[in-house]
Amino acid sequence: MSIQRASNFSAECICKKVRLEIIGLNPNFTVCHCSTCQYLHAGPGFGASCNDIKILDGEEHIKKFFTKIDKKRTQRFLAEHGIAQIEEPDIPEYFSVWHFCAECGTKLYYRFEDSVWKNKCDQYVASVGFLHESGLKNLKMETEAYFDKKPYYYSFKEKTTALSEDETHKKYIRMSKVFDADSNNDGD
Repeated sequence: MSIQRASNFSAECICKKVRLEIIGLNPNFTVCHCSTCQYLHAGPGFGASCNDIKILDGEEHIKKFFTKIDKKRTQRFLAEHGIAQIEEPDIPEYFSVWHFCAECGTKLYYRFEDSVWKNKCDQYVASVGFLHESGLKNLKMETEAYFDKKPYYYSFKEKTTALSEDETHKKYIRMSKVFDADSNNDGD
């Protein structure tokens, strides 16, 4: 079934110093329970994938945070899952780049490193909280990623597809040669 993506629209941070154009947003968003999201959002991350994001105003106010990849942990993961070891230079330096407004702290979006994400059309993920005043009426929580990492002290009433850490990796993450060897699917 084809997803009806949102038409291009703009959204701004709370202090209005950054304005972005969101292109081809998938209204069926994901809630992520990974440790990075827990730290950055002080809880789960709510993200809607999209084809692209263009900075319309305020580029000088955007700060970036690079999520580094732990290469030793990656090698352990490969060994645990029976995937051939790869040379360290083939493991990307970072997983994603988070973009924030330096003035008000709004979490704007993140972008996956090219060799990490399976679906090149959805490398950008807009923070759902950033979109709430954009006029979108059809946002729907569809998936919970890293569900097995979710803290015990919250839950959602929406029925979602709950993906474990392994299921999340298999569905979304390429990591260069790592998951290509483990999957025949080139993108979802």
